Amino acid sequence: MHVHERLQESHDIYMTLFANQSYQDLTGQTLKKVIAFIESLQYQLIQVISRETGKEPVLTTPALDAEDQQGPDALNRLSQDRVDTMLAELGF
Repeated sequence: MHVHERLQESHDIYMTLFANQSYQDLTGQTLKKVIAFIESLQYQLIQVISRETGKEPVLTTPALDAEDQQGPDALNRLSQDRVDTMLAELGF
């Protein structure tokens, strides 16, 4: 294999890596925007429910059990039981 061919192969590999990294960065930025929107919506819904029910909103951070602490997204992942409990506390 000639030097020129090796350089072209290396260039192609680096460009593929660069494109993949750019895609991941854009995906991460999009996810952050979606999460911020959902958190804003959640806050607004809690305020509406609080006004309609006359109850003071209870904003607490749920305690994490061992199942919730697994994986890279441990702080943001909730079990279905935890979600059901939170909805019940909001009156659903």
